[in-house]
Amino acid sequence: MGVPMRLAQIRKLLSKMHGCTSGNATLMMAMGMPMLIGGAGLAVDVSQWYMWKREMQYAVDQAALAGAWAKTDSTLAADYSTRALQEYQANVAMVASFDTTPVVTLQNYNGGTANSVVVTAQASRTLPFTGIVIGRPAIVAVSAQATFAEGTGSTSVTTSVSAVTGCLVALHPTAQGALTIGGTAEGTVNCGGVALSNDPQAAIEENGNPDALFSSLAAAGGIESTLSDNVIGGVTNIRRNLTGLSDPFADFDAPTGSSDARTYPATCPTATATTYKATTTPVVHSSFVYVTASNTSQAASRAQAGTNVYAYASPLSPTEVPGTAVNDVNVFSYNTDGTYVDSGTSWTTMRQVNTSPKAYEVRRRYTRTTYSNFREIPGTSGTVTLEPGTYSSINIACNTHFNPGIYTITGSIDFSQNQTITGSDVMFIMENANSIDNINSNTEITLSGITAATLEEDYGYSAADAAKLAGMLMWDTQSDDEIKWNGNSVSILNGTLYMPNRPLWFNGTAAVSGRCMMLVANTLMFTGTIDLSSFCQTSGSSIFTAKPETVTTTTTAATPAMVRLVA
Repeated sequence: MGVPMRLAQIRKLLSKMHGCTSGNATLMMAMGMPMLIGGAGLAVDVSQWYMWKREMQYAVDQAALAGAWAKTDSTLAADYSTRALQEYQANVAMVASFDTTPVVTLQNYNGGTANSVVVTAQASRTLPFTGIVIGRPAIVAVSAQATFAEGTGSTSVTTSVSAVTGCLVALHPTAQGALTIGGTAEGTVNCGGVALSNDPQAAIEENGNPDALFSSLAAAGGIESTLSDNVIGGVTNIRRNLTGLSDPFADFDAPTGSSDARTYPATCPTATATTYKATTTPVVHSSFVYVTASNTSQAASRAQAGTNVYAYASPLSPTEVPGTAVNDVNVFSYNTDGTYVDSGTSWTTMRQVNTSPKAYEVRRRYTRTTYSNFREIPGTSGTVTLEPGTYSSINIACNTHFNPGIYTITGSIDFSQNQTITGSDVMFIMENANSIDNINSNTEITLSGITAATLEEDYGYSAADAAKLAGMLMWDTQSDDEIKWNGNSVSILNGTLYMPNRPLWFNGTAAVSGRCMMLVANTLMFTGTIDLSSFCQTSGSSIFTAKPETVTTTTTAATPAMVRLVA
């Protein structure tokens, strides 16, 4: 009975409580208080975490950037980790006492190799609320990654194109075969050939089967491919379709010499042979012989025969009578050893010197001629010697020698036939068209171009102009007539022939045996069996430059170093 009674009482109490609404707020507050307190505690801890993370994230970001910038500088790259740690430490305050030392590493980024700096760090500390709830310290971990690329300074690349040079230059601007290498020409041209023609196929062409070799060939237009066998080094020394080629003397003022008027003599001098002379000194000599004889005739005969000769106890001393004649004689008529020639001997009975036996003193007399002061008496060669100056014309009629200097010819020069022409350190300036005749005749020509020293010292040229004109032998800008060397022409020409309007043709077996000759002409043709070895750079001169060396410098702007945060 007792238990049911108590249950009834409890039900009654609950029923009353169910019906009573006073105190509800207090109950709900009591039930929500733990959640309120927990939420407040969590909020405080989360705020703390956020502040730590914010500070640490900023610090590792700056550290990664500092390390990356260090890697862009070659002088600092090895210390990138130290730079990163310094920057991290400079930017932490709240976590400074409980964070770990950051880890700084290099990592690959976006296909690169070790091209980014990664900094990781963390802080650990027990907080009031979360420490109770999770039972361990709270950990905040951060990381940052900064990629980098080293900058580059400005760079300059210089490229050069070698000069176009040669000792055989054809100036015609459009002609096919402006420089023609033909026949069976042979020999080696060590200074190359140049054609200013822009003919697209063959500004330089082959015509025949030449064996000649060139150090190089260059043209504004085409060069026949078959000539690759005629160039030392083959195609590597063949330059086609070049721009900017020009006459090497196009910008050079025409040279000038002396205005002194000169003429070629009307008659040739007579040649005389060289003779050799000596001074003669004749001296009369006497000697005495003693012989036994019955009379003077027998004494003379025995003296000459050297019989019955005896020594006299007190003979008379021989005497010498000097001659007085001193004459120049042609040595070839006498001895040439510088000693003497004896004349014939005469025997004269002088006197009886003994009676028993009868003896006679006989005098021997002869003339001895000595020779001294041997000397050469030069003859004359019959050669005309000319002085530099201005000539209305020169018609070679004699063997002719040109003294050093500049010869200006206002009319013409005719090298004629069968003469010998010589001259060194000379230059001919032709001031009239059609002014050179018979240069390929049988005349033997040996000429050498003018020197820089003569141009400077005798004609007042500047050192630069003298150097450019050095070696010039013939300056002929007026005529456009063809000159043909062929057949038996014999020439030794050392120097430059500048004939910009003339076609030059070397044909047949032309013996152009110049030790060194350079040509600038309108066109150049080599045929027959000519030997081209004589074409080369003249001593003391500059090789022709049809286009100077060009130098180009390309500059690339500097690229700055790059650093950026990527994580």
